[in-house]
Amino acid sequence: MVKEPGAPDAASYVIEPLKRQAPDLLEKIGRYCFDLAEYKRHKNWEDVENDPEIDDELQSKLKESSEPVRQKEMIRCGKECNGCPHGPYICEYKWNPEKGKTESKYIGKV
Repeated sequence: MVKEPGAPDAASYVIEPLKRQAPDLLEKIGRYCFDLAEYKRHKNWEDVENDPEIDDELQSKLKESSEPVRQKEMIRCGKECNGCPHGPYICEYKWNPEKGKTESKYIGKV
């Protein structure tokens, strides 16, 4: 007998609707999730700086705290490189109220 897999730590509003989907749609959703994770993992440093979706997400976190947020990222060098992405690297994001935007800083290799 096949057992239902354990759900990842995610909000129930994400998990519960998935349980009601047909197997073929779940496979498509799984591929989308994998592709989305790869896309986010490989975003270029400049893409992160200019992506309003990411800026909004980071800004909401950063505006609540005066402390910078550090995260591990894989970064593309922007060249046609067979070794891309590079890293992981630590990048730091901080809200600058004087400029009204999020600023980023490269910290170093993990």
